[in-house]
Amino acid sequence: MPFQSNLIGAELEIAFKIKNEVFNFSKKITKSNVSKFIIGIAPAIEVVGFRQKLKAIDCLGRMISDFGLNVAFVTGKLTKYSLKKITSIPTVLTNKTAKKDYPGNTKIVLGNPINSLIWLLNEIRKNNMILSFDFWVTTGSSTPIIPIKKGDLFSGSVKGLGRVSLKIS
Repeated sequence: MPFQSNLIGAELEIAFKIKNEVFNFSKKITKSNVSKFIIGIAPAIEVVGFRQKLKAIDCLGRMISDFGLNVAFVTGKLTKYSLKKITSIPTVLTNKTAKKDYPGNTKIVLGNPINSLIWLLNEIRKNNMILSFDFWVTTGSSTPIIPIKKGDLFSGSVKGLGRVSLKIS
């Protein structure tokens, strides 16, 4: 990814690929029915820029960007994964250039990334936002935000789920 002056840092997240069929579902999304809309799960590194000063969410893009500017994200391999296992998994984001590890855990994200996903999907539907294609949702950082600079190489690992890497050029 090319370096830009407005970049703040990198975060390690869980990403879900979601079927657009979720927009046709008439019931509330819950832990018992959310899995029917999940195509797969992957570790993701999100690159964020300046923080937005928003008082309310008024569009899908701002909801997904969690009040920051989601400049980009890259995912590891998309896989099927047990939603029961995702609750509390150790994660590590490594700045390989600086040789520094930043540990985390998926439970940092609202107690479970699934909780974040369910909240987001219900908010999207409540606000009548619709997409005509399958889409990605990153659910929030499992690690601290790590400052980035040109030339940094990051590697993220979610135990049992996989790895993802990103080079800032």
